[in-house]
Amino acid sequence: MPADRRVSELERVRPAPTRASGRVMVAELHRVAEIGGLGAGAVVTEPVSAVKLAALARYGLASKAPTLRDLEGDRQAATLLATVRHLETSSVDDALDVLDLLITSNLLARAERAGKAEQLRTFPKLRKAARTMASAVEVLMSAREATEDRLVSLVEVWKAIEEVVPREKLASAVQTVAAFVPTTDDDAAAEWRAELVKRYRTVQGFIELLLEVIRFRAVEAGTAVLRWCAPPRRWPRAAAAMAPATSPRMRR
Repeated sequence: MPADRRVSELERVRPAPTRASGRVMVAELHRVAEIGGLGAGAVVTEPVSAVKLAALARYGLASKAPTLRDLEGDRQAATLLATVRHLETSSVDDALDVLDLLITSNLLARAERAGKAEQLRTFPKLRKAARTMASAVEVLMSAREATEDRLVSLVEVWKAIEEVVPREKLASAVQTVAAFVPTTDDDAAAEWRAELVKRYRTVQGFIELLLEVIRFRAVEAGTAVLRWCAPPRRWPRAAAAMAPATSPRMRR
């Protein structure tokens, strides 16, 4: 236990995060890097079964520092090694849990709420324009059809429409509907993505650190995404001890 602290180094890095924020995400990434930098993952443990390692790790995670300190030398070393190896994986999972919560609650959900708020804001204008167009279309639909004995001119139809809706008002309504209603579903998705871009600050504080600390993996279909996520060489290393960490969850 350091002289200037009230908890041991193990207790400091052992707890999982209890809330999600950009600051917590940065702290978790530093925690991942610090645990990975200890080098426990490089120790060969093949003679020991995975079940035994898991049991040692559970004991190390549940025990207080004084209890671990009083263990016999070999048992203490084995317990701490198994504990740190477990933390190498669980710390990455914890960081990804925080990231998932930030993305779903602070990024996607807020973008969706902003999109709905914008829809509600424009709804009165859109409703008024749609009602104007509907009045004109009703006149058009009720116009008598042309026959062999009687022709229906466009001037006559427009005269009937303008008795209900002035042409300038109808043109303005058409422009309003065209501005607010996307022509395809892709346009709607583009607006939603634009809302996400506006909220880039949500992840700006840790996105480079995330790609520096965690080495993501993927199946063949996801390799293109990995290439886009690869950190450029111009980015500085997050810290000297920040060795890339991996987790089974990152293969999703």
